[in-house]
Amino acid sequence: MVIVGGGVAGIHCAYRLKEAGIKATVHDAWNRVGGRMYSTSEGAPAGMVIELGGELIDSNHATLWALSEELGITLDDRHAVATGEVYWVDGAAADEATVLTQWMAVAPTMAMMVEAADNDDAAYEMYDNLSLRDWLDANVPIATYRELHIVLDTAYRGEFGLENDEQSSLNMLYLIGSDTVGEFKIFGESDERWHTHGGNETFITKMAEALDADQIVLESRLIAARDGEGGAFVLTFAAADGAESEVECDHVVFALPYNKLRECDLSGLTLSDEKRQIIDELGYGTNAKVMGNFTSPIWRDMYMASGSVTGDIAFQQCWDTSIGQAGPEGIMTNFLGGQAGVDSGTGSAEEWYTTKLVAGLEEVFPGAQAAYIANSAVRMHWPSVPTHMGSYTCYKPGQWAFWS
Repeated sequence: MVIVGGGVAGIHCAYRLKEAGIKATVHDAWNRVGGRMYSTSEGAPAGMVIELGGELIDSNHATLWALSEELGITLDDRHAVATGEVYWVDGAAADEATVLTQWMAVAPTMAMMVEAADNDDAAYEMYDNLSLRDWLDANVPIATYRELHIVLDTAYRGEFGLENDEQSSLNMLYLIGSDTVGEFKIFGESDERWHTHGGNETFITKMAEALDADQIVLESRLIAARDGEGGAFVLTFAAADGAESEVECDHVVFALPYNKLRECDLSGLTLSDEKRQIIDELGYGTNAKVMGNFTSPIWRDMYMASGSVTGDIAFQQCWDTSIGQAGPEGIMTNFLGGQAGVDSGTGSAEEWYTTKLVAGLEEVFPGAQAAYIANSAVRMHWPSVPTHMGSYTCYKPGQWAFWS
């Protein structure tokens, strides 16, 4: 058995198969395993880590919670340190009561739309094909609900990673907590409350340690897959030096991003038309992250705030990565999606961070600029990482139909 892709899905698959007595070989095009679960101490204050990829864990992420208990991994409760989010609109923090009032005015309509999509194929198709941009303009018009419109517009560019005119409206309708009364839960049940102590890559490290050394082949990029004889499969891999080799297997698991799988020659592989369409067309976000260090988390120390900010500000979104970590310094992560995610790859990381994040953070939390540790910016630009060329799945208009 061969698993193509050594991210968390591929490594977890190999880990479970070995438990069941099946030895699978994992091939990954990168020079490391972990994929988009990528923790590092490089560039972070002493004793701390930053997350170049996936960072925040929800209370209902059942698989990760079960793995954390099984592998002896501690999850830090970020809400135990600080809670709340600043919604920044028109150069000031939006009044929470105003946002909640606007939310309560539109939430019942959203809930009815979700119910309609769940029970009527025509409604499902309509909302699937409707872009999130058009949905927001029609149902949360900026002239009436300015604060809420701007917050949702910004938040969902980051949450799914593409501009809202490139997303299906169902992305938001199915995630946001429209059935909650008197509470604005911007990402529904996704509370982003937890983080792995020592870094999320700890999950990868512990599972990979349970595998045999010869089960992981790095810098081995899939370039073709075809049917073999007797129900087998023949996979062609390219090494870092360009040398090609063929591997025959009885079973194959494709655990790599579809936007990379579509670059492979699959013409000789038996796949349904539906699977080929998904592989060829499924959308991927253009999220990027830029992190920097501060002499202290002044947003907490001076303002009793969590540091999470979303709104019409140059950096879109940010949060405190230093929560739960030892040390006096603060780490602020700038999370970007859509065109801003792409644009953040131009120039140096320091230039982006100081002109966008630090300058913007100074507006929200005066004193941030003075607390910033110069030349500490670290960038992970997922849209240009050769093994990924994007962040994670983002259903474009019409793509929820892939799963219906």
